[in-house]
Amino acid sequence: MSGILTIAFTYPLDLVRTRLALDMSKYAEPREYQGTLGAIKKIAKAEGVFGLYKGFWISCVGIVPYLALSLSTYDMLKPFLFDMNLMESESIGSVVLNYLGAGTIAGMTAQILTYPLDTIRRRMQLNGGHGLQKAYRSSFDCLKKIVMTEGVKGFYKGMIPNLVKIPPAAAIQFSLYDLFRYQVMENK
Repeated sequence: MSGILTIAFTYPLDLVRTRLALDMSKYAEPREYQGTLGAIKKIAKAEGVFGLYKGFWISCVGIVPYLALSLSTYDMLKPFLFDMNLMESESIGSVVLNYLGAGTIAGMTAQILTYPLDTIRRRMQLNGGHGLQKAYRSSFDCLKKIVMTEGVKGFYKGMIPNLVKIPPAAAIQFSLYDLFRYQVMENK
């Protein structure tokens, strides 16, 4: 629920980020969007307020398995990599490496298995934007067209840079997750 609630409040900014990142023009021509607020206004005017939520539902579908897979994989790996009784006697470097390893495996597992949903989400965010015709009627239509025209590999375009960012992100995410959880449990 926390993932879906977060998406509900922040999704228009994610869509705007995608549009701004791909807003390119020819030399000396103005770009389509003039900053974040300009993009929000222009998208809402041209595509309606719901245009700011293109791909929203597929994001909601994707966040649930992503969080479930990453957190459950991490929790399953912890007994193999951590002994909470020995945590205080281990060096900080060893503890950080364990978090990095467990978090990296958990994050990569979740990313690899849910990345196709992220691809559909991004394509839906761009669908009909930038003055282009709509290529997809729905997220399901997008899925079908990717399979038919690009095959399964079409779902994984851009995945390598995404996987490269996982080790540092996972180290931070899971170490803080456990640190706060441990502090709450210890200090009930």
